[in-house]
Amino acid sequence: MKIQLQRIYFNICILLLILAASGMVLSVNPFSFAVFTASLVVFCICIIIVVHTRNRDKAVLDQVQKALRREKTDRKKAENDLVKVSENADQAMKIKDEFLANMSHEIRNPMNGIIGMMHVLKDSDLTEDQRKYADIVYNSAQALLVIVNDILDLSKIEAGKLELDIRPFDLEIGIRDMVSLPELQARQKGIDFSCYIDPQVPRLLKGDIGRLRQIILNLIGNAVKFTESGNVSFAVTLNFEEDTRAGLHFSIEDTGIGIKDEKINHIFESFNQADISTTKRFGGTGLGLSISRLLVEKMGGRMGAESFELVGSTFWFDLAFEKALGQGMWVDRRDLSVPDCRLLLVSEAPGPSQHLISQISTLGIFHETALDGKDAFDRLISAKKQHHPFHVVLMEVQETGRYARKLGEQICHEKMLAGLKLILITGVGQKGEAREFEKIGFTAFLSKPVDQVLLTDCVKTVLAMPPLNQKDRLPIITRYSIEENKKQAHRILVVEDIETNRITARTLISRLGYAIDEAVDGKQAVKKHDQASYDLILMDCQMPVMDGYEATREIRNKENLQNLDRTPIIAMTGNAFARDREKCFAAGMDDFITKPVQPDILAKKIWMHLFAKPDADPDTLAEPEPAPPPIESSMRFNKEQLQERFGHDQHMIQEILTAFFQETPGLLADLADAVESKDTQAIAACAHALKGSAANVNADRLKNLVLELEQNARKKEGLQFEEIYDKIQTEYELFAGELAQ
Repeated sequence: MKIQLQRIYFNICILLLILAASGMVLSVNPFSFAVFTASLVVFCICIIIVVHTRNRDKAVLDQVQKALRREKTDRKKAENDLVKVSENADQAMKIKDEFLANMSHEIRNPMNGIIGMMHVLKDSDLTEDQRKYADIVYNSAQALLVIVNDILDLSKIEAGKLELDIRPFDLEIGIRDMVSLPELQARQKGIDFSCYIDPQVPRLLKGDIGRLRQIILNLIGNAVKFTESGNVSFAVTLNFEEDTRAGLHFSIEDTGIGIKDEKINHIFESFNQADISTTKRFGGTGLGLSISRLLVEKMGGRMGAESFELVGSTFWFDLAFEKALGQGMWVDRRDLSVPDCRLLLVSEAPGPSQHLISQISTLGIFHETALDGKDAFDRLISAKKQHHPFHVVLMEVQETGRYARKLGEQICHEKMLAGLKLILITGVGQKGEAREFEKIGFTAFLSKPVDQVLLTDCVKTVLAMPPLNQKDRLPIITRYSIEENKKQAHRILVVEDIETNRITARTLISRLGYAIDEAVDGKQAVKKHDQASYDLILMDCQMPVMDGYEATREIRNKENLQNLDRTPIIAMTGNAFARDREKCFAAGMDDFITKPVQPDILAKKIWMHLFAKPDADPDTLAEPEPAPPPIESSMRFNKEQLQERFGHDQHMIQEILTAFFQETPGLLADLADAVESKDTQAIAACAHALKGSAANVNADRLKNLVLELEQNARKKEGLQFEEIYDKIQTEYELFAGELAQ
């Protein structure tokens, strides 16, 4: 308001000044002294006022400029102070990081030495008491090493220097390996432990499997530690699935001591546990949950917990992974012969462990032992010059990796030794070490314990890899990738004449990560078995040209005549009666699975026959299936069950339904011809095929009608086939109409 009045006052003065000047000009001719004098006075007064106003505004402007200069000076000083504070903070962080890195390194070196020598000691002949004492020392050293690694991890995460090791992995294999130790610990405490992976979860993913293992083991380890009785369950389910990504939900539930409501929001803070009594009773630093949450957030996910005191807790986290279908190099090691390999064994200790030497000798591999790194390098050069080169160098490290790094770099930089494969076996593997040795040029990295099977698979996989230059080098082999390779190298033959069922089996098996081939009848299956090697066959029982029973008998006869390994054959049929099971086994099949195929049962059966070495009596459906419900009470389209079976994969469901509607008219036409000719055998065969197809898309009423027709045809009862067929035709049209809505 004041500024506006000043502006009005100034404008009036200017106006008066103009009027006074005009009056003086007009008073000159004719001259009027009075007018001229009055105008001159007014003009002078206005000039004085304008000058005064200008001086006053200038003074105000000077004050404002001084204030601005003062503020600028203060701001610059504040900025300089802020820069100094930031530099001091960075310096302090750098000093802290260097201190933690140096301290962890200095502590880790002797700890690695202790743990490495304990490996050697435990391999030697010890009395029962000595072995017990050795185990105590080994476990204590491992516990201390975990604390040191946790502190270093926390420092790296907070400093933003933790790097993720992103590579393809098989989730199923990784989870099975992760839960083996806590499952054993739970069983020793008398706690029930369960692990569940939803069948709809993609198995082949891309991410940091090492950090995922760290998170899961921490959460499951806590659940087992804080649970005295009851159970601990671990589950992996699907949050979402896209063409290239999948979001997974991990949950660990226990019936342990629980957490108080006022403490639940603080358990993810560093060095924090529920209360002091918990620390005294169960031990621990309180770092595990904090690191796990930070790792989850680093990987783009989130973590949470719910708990009721004295009832139990549920910890969960969500992570999204890229799909890794078709990535990596999978090799078939079965035809490789390890005795043809020449191996050089070198250790940083005075000599390799007797256990490792015994394993290599058992494999029948030609091997020599080098005294040290210099001796190893000289032997490699000499063997190459004499045209008897070594194929593999196996380095055993007990304490630190510096010895292996130095020798590995020397070998990889020598052009004469290009193509030589390097395997490292370490007593104490650290997170991220595999990637370091991969950059050097090592082919495989294994941490102890290494059993005979793992060592054999590793050597075979290494030998199967083609020689590549440093730029095109493949990812380093680990115990995870060896197991993944075993799974990916397995080929499964699906024998099925109905396209809808073939699409179902193909999609489910591919999702599990196995290679798949298909045959449309038994004759084609026998021919394919002659031409290629399969690890497992899923065989439909009733097919045209040649049924599954006859095809199985021919395959078994050829295996016996040619002295071939027995290929597991699992029957797939819609008939679940005990007599059908006996007929399958009598033909030479190994197991039995009913249609429609359930994804979790299929995954279990395949894994059992490929990897678990099942006993003589596999877990099959020995009891007859219950009688179907009345047609009127069954659902025309059990959409919910179909969605659950195929993991709400709309693209897959649409593909199966499309195939069903493309082939069903032909099946109905064949059935109509059989009914018209009253050929009961043909009616039963056509009805059986249509029944399996209808069951696969959960058309329950249609399936039950066709089942009734099939049973009547086999028993040759009722003989009112035309009437039942008309009902089937009508039900098919109603089913198609319901889906079209």
